[in-house]
Amino acid sequence: MSHAFHVPEITCHVSAGPMPEADALVVWVPSDQLADAVAQYGEATGGGLTAAVASGAFTGKVCDVSTYPCTRADWHVTYVVCVGAGPAADVDAERVRRLAAVAAHACRKLRAPRVAWVDAAMGSLSDAQRLD
Repeated sequence: MSHAFHVPEITCHVSAGPMPEADALVVWVPSDQLADAVAQYGEATGGGLTAAVASGAFTGKVCDVSTYPCTRADWHVTYVVCVGAGPAADVDAERVRRLAAVAAHACRKLRAPRVAWVDAAMGSLSDAQRLD
């Protein structure tokens, strides 16, 4: 029996501008930068990320995923998907590839066709390392 598969079109845009419109905002969170992630995204998750970090439910362990509805009205985002990246010093292109696969799976479960990706620690990985 054959099945018809639809492969979605993937379009990438790089922007340092305002938050893009997206169904899901993926944030990779190094385990040693949880406080930074809470400071930047705690409010946007309605306090969900703050509570998860405080209780130990989200530790930033590699490929750990926590999803929250986005509560910031000025962001045109439905969900915030936090993906644990492990220690920042261990993040390399292969780790980013794994994080992207985990994030894609989480966004697929949310049925989120438009996904934006930001770093909890901007600048901790160079563009050359990302595209290696």
